[in-house]
Amino acid sequence: MTISKGFKNVVKLRNIISVRDFGAVGDGTTNDTVAIQAAIDYWKSLLSRTAGDGLNIFSYAIATLWFPVGQYFHTVSLDMTSIRVLNAKIRMDGALLSQTSGTPGVDCTDSRWLIFDCLNIQSPTKATCPNVGILLARKTGDAVSGQHTFIKPVIQGNFTVSSLYNFASEQNSYYSPLLWNAYDTGSPTCFYVVGNNVAAISSPYQTISATGIPIGDILHQQGGPSLLERINLEAGDLQRLQGSAHSGN
Repeated sequence: MTISKGFKNVVKLRNIISVRDFGAVGDGTTNDTVAIQAAIDYWKSLLSRTAGDGLNIFSYAIATLWFPVGQYFHTVSLDMTSIRVLNAKIRMDGALLSQTSGTPGVDCTDSRWLIFDCLNIQSPTKATCPNVGILLARKTGDAVSGQHTFIKPVIQGNFTVSSLYNFASEQNSYYSPLLWNAYDTGSPTCFYVVGNNVAAISSPYQTISATGIPIGDILHQQGGPSLLERINLEAGDLQRLQGSAHSGN
């Protein structure tokens, strides 16, 4: 059987969605916001979803969103909300330069089962920095969100609240994370896990639930009392968290 080159290119486009193919430059200075979001929106349109199955447990992603080597400057929160399919993967060989002026760098409210392979969020400029590097949260009326996987995530720079903020997002796994917050005003953290939205973080795209759940319900992976057990961090990984970490209601 002979497969034409054109057909191979179509298959590649459908399976690997590169932000470069949508006009992102990745030179660290060009504002790539529109191009990145266009790539995300196209990627989201390819994610299969079974209607009416509630938890969408039989839905599978058919494409990977890819950031090639480069620095991708953006000034608006990236919308990765309400993605609820298995194996929806984001691969980063480059880095996001997030200068979103008090809004989340990446918003994952109401999403489940995302796989971030080498997520890299940098926020070098204090004056225009995000409030959080990445937001994990429930939306109003949603019974569950979370179960994301982070493989070697790096989130560092300036964030007015936290490098990573988790409000009622359950059973996430973090492998070899490096989280660092250089913001020196107020009480910023690098890792914030809360049962109630005490920092009043909002999503530009979804209405976040007004009430939360007990912290023990969020971090119940093994039922143990320690941060190590509850958020599924390996012992060596916990030592790489730089700055401060907060866990509580």
